[in-house]
Amino acid sequence: MNIPFSSVRFLWKIADWVYPPVCAGCGREGFRFCPQCLSEVKVLNGSRCLSCGRPISINQRFCDYCQEVPFLITDLCSWAEFEGPLREAIHHFKYQQDVALGDFFCTFLIAIIEEHKWQFDLVVPVPVSKSRLKSRGYNQSELLSRPIARYFCVNHSTKALKRVRETESQFSLSSKERNRNMEDAFLGFPAKLNNKRVLVVDDIITTGATMNQCAKSLLQAGAKEVYGVSIAKTIRHRN
Repeated sequence: MNIPFSSVRFLWKIADWVYPPVCAGCGREGFRFCPQCLSEVKVLNGSRCLSCGRPISINQRFCDYCQEVPFLITDLCSWAEFEGPLREAIHHFKYQQDVALGDFFCTFLIAIIEEHKWQFDLVVPVPVSKSRLKSRGYNQSELLSRPIARYFCVNHSTKALKRVRETESQFSLSSKERNRNMEDAFLGFPAKLNNKRVLVVDDIITTGATMNQCAKSLLQAGAKEVYGVSIAKTIRHRN
């Protein structure tokens, strides 16, 4: 059943009234993410390197340090830097079943997409492995991607892109190592992707390796263009 975006938001408001939320950033009662924590979020404005997230000129895709790994994705952006209260909130969203945060954060992603004026026919979440889905009980990226698809009145699919290989933790890996680690981890399904413009949604982007490999698999399966968006981006600062 395809429930309208506004109806789903209304249902979440009722849930918040019945079961008052607690801020995922600081624990303050009555908010999913309180105004104080929201004011501390470092929103990423201007042109940013697709890999490291550092500011670049408007006509660039990468900074001078990040041109070694070819990117296939058409465009990629994130709402804010992965730090402070936002980092804490995403950990709640991802590991502590604070699923209502999907509804809260998707509004910022929608604003980014409208600002960039991306055109797409299909929305997909970054797939998680079967073991992680089993242990967690949900894919946090899907909690973001479904309301985005509802808002823009386009199709949503969890079957167009599948994770077909387990990967090791990306935490301590370099950009090149991350790309090698994610190589052939995903598989796109041509029947759902032929000539489609696809939006891929995730919670966090670090080097962009996961998004890039998703784009590779989608394009190989017949997608026309691939865009990527996330709540947060890990910025690799350099002196």
